[in-house]
Amino acid sequence: MRTSAFLLLKDSKASFTIEGENPTQNRDVRWGKAIGQAGSKPLSKEELLRLQQIVIDDNRFVQMGYRLEGGFIGEHDRNTGEPIPEHISARWQDIETLMGGLLESARQMESTSFNPVLTAALIAFGFVFIHPFVDGNGRLHRYLIHHLISYSPVKSIHLPILLYVQTTSSIFLLKNDHL
Repeated sequence: MRTSAFLLLKDSKASFTIEGENPTQNRDVRWGKAIGQAGSKPLSKEELLRLQQIVIDDNRFVQMGYRLEGGFIGEHDRNTGEPIPEHISARWQDIETLMGGLLESARQMESTSFNPVLTAALIAFGFVFIHPFVDGNGRLHRYLIHHLISYSPVKSIHLPILLYVQTTSSIFLLKNDHL
């Protein structure tokens, strides 16, 4: 159990590092606990909103909930302030419908014997592509991966995402060396 707690905390710290944030110890631990609960509650809009609140912590300057404006991933030109997008998010008017479809797809894949790693990859990609929130999308997409992988036969411990994918890929390659 101590190993699991250590790996969760390490994964949580890595998640904040990816986002370029330096969280308080309390926020880091809260997010680690949220990741530790992955798979225990059904995915829903309400659950994603609850998780966004954990991620953002101080929402005085951030609109919470699904976006009500356009969105993009990228930077702004220093001289003009114009956006330099690397990815243009789904139209805000379509988010409710797209997220409803994504969550329903996740439910259907979870209820069948569809490979949990492939489910996680498909749903996480869809989530990032839609980019439903103004802030918190990166960390929530990593939560989704943990949640969906929790339906795998290896569920007694929450492994850091990359370790799990590397292990699963190695086992697949060993069993299917004829491919």
